[in-house]
Parts: sequence; structure tokens; C-alpha cells
Amino acid sequence: YTFSSIVLLSEIGSTEQLIVKLAKKHSIPVVLLQHGLFYDDDVEEANNMNKFQGVFPVDSDETIVWGHIEKNHQLKNGIKEEKIQVLGNPYYDRIRNRPNPKTNHILLATSGPVIENSIDLTIETIEKNQATIKKICEVTTNLQKNFVIKLHPSPDEFDPTSLAREINPRIKVHKTGEILKLVEDCDVFVVIDISTVILDAQLLGKPVICVQVKDSGYGIPSVLTSNSCLIA
Repeated sequence: YTFSSIVLLSEIGSTEQLIVKLAKKHSIPVVLLQHGLFYDDDVEEANNMNKFQGVFPVDSDETIVWGHIEKNHQLKNGIKEEKIQVLGNPYYDRIRNRPNPKTNHILLATSGPVIENSIDLTIETIEKNQATIKKICEVTTNLQKNFVIKLHPSPDEFDPTSLAREINPRIKVHKTGEILKLVEDCDVFVVIDISTVILDAQLLGKPVICVQVKDSGYGIPSVLTSNSCLIA
């Protein structure tokens, strides 16, 4: 094969690093594609985390971002403007023209503690995450609303099935599958901490409630400072 360019979602993986080195050896341009919603607050902890997770192009020749918010984030962190292209995200093209029905249910997207972050491994954080899910189950049950939980696809994600069913056996828990259809059908979208799926809900015109469980020290991203969702 002859490649005109190579597109990466991150530079930090071992496979990606090998590909980048080979691309450089053969003079093939490398493009870094924005892969999610980033913490763009101008605090040192967020900047260090973003560098560690490969948010900024180090070896890539260009980076493609979704919009001007991330472009400004890149510029503030020393990325040259000529290396940044604003092209949007093709994933969201299919959302705009889809029907927007309501089925009178509340959707919770979990985004629990992960092993990559040390603060997530504390007993306090783990217990607070579980207590938050329990409380949301109780509130939605008291409101007599149908309630659906969609787990984050991470293999380390806490499974709240037994916890939820103890409160209300009618609560549905989806462990796999795409979340878009569930967001599309809900009346209210609730998310624990920060998740890219917030953008899905906003594009579909859903009320968004972000329940903050942990403080990783990464500041507050733009998605929570734009008056576009309720912070609980």
C-alpha cells in the first residue's frame, strides 16, 4: 500500500508510536484527530493530563479539531495555528436530521472511576460514585419516571444493576450497545462527571444535568461553563 497520510486518535499508544516513527521515516504526513471532549480549563493539572493523554500534537504534522473552542485550547498550549484544522466531527452529522421523539424516561450515563486516575482509586471516590447512582435511582422512582441507565463502555465500569433493582425492579440497565438511540428517546439526560456524550444530548436538544462526583483537579471544561447544562 501507498499511504498519502496517516490519521491517529492519539500518539501515546505503543502501536501509534511505531506508526508515527515509520511514517516519519517514509515522509508520510501524520494527522492527529480530536477523539473526545477535553478538559480545556487553563490549569496546570489539566494541561499536564492532556499532554500525558496525547491531546496535543507532538510528532503529528497537523491536528484536526471539532471547533474553535478546542482550536483556542490548542493555541493556548503552544500549538502553531498553521498546524490546526477545524473540520468538525463527522459522527455528529447523522444526529442533526434524526427524529427527536420523547418516551417519558430519564437516561443516566455513568462515567465512574477509572484505574488510570489515582484519585479515582480512593475509597471515598468509589463510594461517592455508587451513592450518587443510588440517589438518582431513588429520586427518579419517587418522581414516578421511567429510568434507564447506560454504562460507560470501559471494562472497569461499576455495574449498578443489583443496586438499581433493589430500589426499583423496573429500572433498565444497558451494559453494551450504542448510546445515541437512548439519548434520542429520553426526556432528560443525566451524566456523571464529564463525558463526550453530553454533546450528543445537546445536539438533540435534550435538557442535560451533569452530576459531579469527583474533583480530579482539572478545572471546569467549557461545556460546563457555557450555560448549556445544569450542574448538580
